[in-house]
Amino acid sequence: MTGAGPRSGSSDNRMSGTVNGSLLQAAEIHGDVYLAGSAPSRTPPYQLPRPPRHLAGRERELGELDALLGAVDAVVLRGPGGVGRSALAASWLRAVSGRFPGGVLHAELTHPGGEPLPAEDVLGRFLRALGVPADEVPATLAERTALFRSATAVEPVAVLLDDAVSAAQVRVLLPAAPGSLAVVTTSQPLLGLVASGAAVVAVGPLADAGALELLGGHLGAERVAAERGAAEEVVALCGGLPIALCVAAALIRARARRTIAWMAERLRDARDRLDVLSGEDDCSVRATFDLAYRDLPDRAKAVYRVLGVHPGSLVPAELAAAAVDLPVEDVAEALDDLVEACLADEVDRGWYQLHGLAHVHASSVPTEDAERARIARALVDWYRSAVRRAGDLVLPARRRGPPPPRAAGDPAGALDWLDRVRGDLGPVLRLALAHGLHHHVIDMCDALKGFFVVRKHYVEAVEVYELTLAAALATGDLAAEIGVRRRLARAFSRLGRAADAEGQVRAMVASAQAHGDRRAVAKAHEGLGLLYRDQGRTAAAVEQLEISLAMVRTQDRPRGEALLLLELGIVLAGTDDVDAALERLAAARTALVALATPDEYNAARADLAEGRVRLGRGEVERAGVLLHRALAALTAHGATREAAGAHLALADWATRAADPDAARWHAGMGADLLGGPGRDR
Repeated sequence: MTGAGPRSGSSDNRMSGTVNGSLLQAAEIHGDVYLAGSAPSRTPPYQLPRPPRHLAGRERELGELDALLGAVDAVVLRGPGGVGRSALAASWLRAVSGRFPGGVLHAELTHPGGEPLPAEDVLGRFLRALGVPADEVPATLAERTALFRSATAVEPVAVLLDDAVSAAQVRVLLPAAPGSLAVVTTSQPLLGLVASGAAVVAVGPLADAGALELLGGHLGAERVAAERGAAEEVVALCGGLPIALCVAAALIRARARRTIAWMAERLRDARDRLDVLSGEDDCSVRATFDLAYRDLPDRAKAVYRVLGVHPGSLVPAELAAAAVDLPVEDVAEALDDLVEACLADEVDRGWYQLHGLAHVHASSVPTEDAERARIARALVDWYRSAVRRAGDLVLPARRRGPPPPRAAGDPAGALDWLDRVRGDLGPVLRLALAHGLHHHVIDMCDALKGFFVVRKHYVEAVEVYELTLAAALATGDLAAEIGVRRRLARAFSRLGRAADAEGQVRAMVASAQAHGDRRAVAKAHEGLGLLYRDQGRTAAAVEQLEISLAMVRTQDRPRGEALLLLELGIVLAGTDDVDAALERLAAARTALVALATPDEYNAARADLAEGRVRLGRGEVERAGVLLHRALAALTAHGATREAAGAHLALADWATRAADPDAARWHAGMGADLLGGPGRDR
């Protein structure tokens, strides 16, 4: 009412200030008052870090995350530091953020120095982001947890929790509304969280294709294609670790004239590799591994240092136990600690492998020279013993010591074990040479002879034999020199390196004659005979082998004599003098099975050669007996290539015996085996 004052006894209805929303004006109010109107609008928080511009090679992980969306309330992205867990999580959550109308929250759960962030601090930040006034955020962890659950109880919320260190740290940060999701990145197993239903997606180093794609994203696909070889080398030297690849790419881009080949050259020296790939603390490969190492238990640190001295890639628990002088059970637990820290993988039961750059880091951990030398000696000692045991099983007729118990293994099992470690044999022998353990090298080479003879790994054989030759020359061991030159010539010949093979034989003959050692001279003639055989000079081969045989017969070497008879029989089988071939082969087999420890492998070779000769003469029934007997023995000894030859001979035998089904089966088996571990390389 205009001009009218308040009535007598009434309240003052004046209003001052600014009102947002509805205003009720009344003189006196009796009873309850209900106000209706819209609450102030609040934008849901969106705290995701900026995803990387280039995400490559993560199709498997993204597919697994898509399949888990809506099925679980927590996903653990587990992998080593620097592998790109956070980048993957941020990229994926950005793509699916529309599923979370309540907002997307993010927190780093570990300080840059490696200390865990208190959960109550994270909850305080989350509550303020969700609209709780700062002065209304409770003080205690329990109260903040309860309020966070209430604040996230209505609409689905996503939380990205980076670098979690424990399940307890994560559990209080899980939003409450149905359809909510926590994505947790970590290098820890978080077993308590997984036991509560969280799914795990493993995030490992990038495969070559993905790593090249990532490098191309930073440098340009055309540039990577133009320097494909150098790019592949950079990828390999970075171990497929995204942080390392990103640093490498940034260093290349920093100067216009830098090429990918320039970076590959800088990374080749393992001693400097981590320094090259380490810039600021937030982009330092070395700092990433330093933090992981710092958090290991003391026992696991000791094993990690051992693995840094070990030059190979595969580490059985028994090897590490020998080097740290602890029970195998304790060392197995320490190795599991390395797996849990995402520094190593258990590639097979009891066999472990450090990640590529982790091995470089382990080798750089400060270790006193005396301790490093002690570890190296222990590693080489273990390999020497293990290789000798395996070699004795492969060719027991060559065994020097007492036979192992029957339960110790079988030839095929020993061959498979040696096949597993053959990539590490060269590095271990180089470690032995570096520490002056020449006799260890010679002994291991001698033990490996049967392995290389049976499995035909000529490339690795050349590496081992050349290292052994260096050890033999350093120690003046004539017998070792002659033996390894003969084997080296054989391997070179099988690889088609005729000039190298002949060079070794000539050096062997000269050395043997210079020392006047009749045993060495006999071996030299044998080496010449085998070389001539491989060159197709049959008459010259027979002449040299006969000279060697005559000399060996005066030296009380029954096994050496038997093997020469076998080689002569095989050579003569390719001539018109098959009667002489059969005579030599029969004599060889008789002598080989009559040894104190029968040489069943070479006796089977004699059966195979004789079976082929008799089949060629039309003696089908006798040939079948010999070939089947050879196949059984060669298969039992894991002699893949010779077993393939026996199958192919039996395919011919079955054809002549009018058994087409057996012929097809043997032909197929032979072809399959020739593609297996015993093929020539």
